[in-house]
Amino acid sequence: MKNEISFLDKISNTNYYNVKNPKINISPIQFFVSKILLQKKKKGELLLRQGDVCDKMYYFEKGLVKVFATQNDNEVATWFSKEGDFLTLVNSFNYGVPSHESIEVLEDISYYAIPKNYYFQLLDFSSQISLFTMFEMLKNVCEYQTQTIMLRTMKSQDRYNYFVEHYADLIDRINQKDLASFIGLDETYLSKIINDSKK
Repeated sequence: MKNEISFLDKISNTNYYNVKNPKINISPIQFFVSKILLQKKKKGELLLRQGDVCDKMYYFEKGLVKVFATQNDNEVATWFSKEGDFLTLVNSFNYGVPSHESIEVLEDISYYAIPKNYYFQLLDFSSQISLFTMFEMLKNVCEYQTQTIMLRTMKSQDRYNYFVEHYADLIDRINQKDLASFIGLDETYLSKIINDSKK
């Protein structure tokens, strides 16, 4: 059974704050969350289609999704988000332009879709939530930068080893095709690397 991490637990258990302010006052956050419906989607469904504007911030309580781009019928996986993760497609969300990527459900998800205007109301309402959001965004930027360096500098075997080491919680949850796409390898060659690593 996969883990579930509720939206309120994610926020209230954060450790981003100093000793003078170690906990978020959760009551007003509960009020805001009560206005947002917990939604569900099944494996194989699209949460967002390439070309649509991403005007929501998503939080996943359960499940797994893949972000991917399609060009000339070639699909490239660019990100994975699971329970406990926030996700938006930043350029589309920030500038209101069509997204260059789609979001596909890989495992049944339970999630909140926070509209952009409501999200900014929440930030205005609570400086603690603003700080929490800043650190979540910085964490994702750091992860994306590391991913970029990995893809540009590491050898094929090292890319696979890096993924196994740093994304151990995903290695058994995504298929080989998506993994190969994410780390920039041919699927057949990745299969060879995996088989060699088992010897």
